[in-house]
Amino acid sequence: MEVNKEERFNPIMQDTTHNGTRGRNYLYGVPFFNYGLFPQTWEDPSIKDLSGNGGDNDPLDVIEIGSQQLAMGSVNQVKVLGSLELVDQGEVDHKILVLSLDDEDASRINSISDLERVKPDVLAQLIDWLKNYKLPEGKSVNEFAQEEPTSASEAIKIIHATHERWQKLRNGDIHGDDDFWLGESSEDN
Repeated sequence: MEVNKEERFNPIMQDTTHNGTRGRNYLYGVPFFNYGLFPQTWEDPSIKDLSGNGGDNDPLDVIEIGSQQLAMGSVNQVKVLGSLELVDQGEVDHKILVLSLDDEDASRINSISDLERVKPDVLAQLIDWLKNYKLPEGKSVNEFAQEEPTSASEAIKIIHATHERWQKLRNGDIHGDDDFWLGESSEDN
């Protein structure tokens, strides 16, 4: 399930594959984390990394690594721990790593190094899952720009940069996917 950026009010809907098929099944293993997004962010395809890969044209992904399953569609206060830069089929797809402030380990985990100390295998399992989850679909292994997560401050810079790009897209200062529903306009009223 993911936010459908094209539909009015961006409802949560079944994910689609790149060929438009609804109903992606993750056969590599059950995700052991909560997956969501930061609203009002946009990974701009025109912004290229050092290898020439542009953003994935989606809101910024968030992976919450707490011990509880969060309700679908819920809004949760989190602390940013770091980020991973996944290159998914030639597109930059940042994964911001966070922990819910309500998690039982929130007082003990404030950084990636704390995460590795408190939950020693979680980061390695997450990297493995992100690399390999598309293998059962016949796709290749995903790559990372770097396999070590960034710091929280670097991840926060990514959040701010993608929010600024979203604001420019919404204001019409830059142009992107015309199907991206960005809120009410005079023609919606």
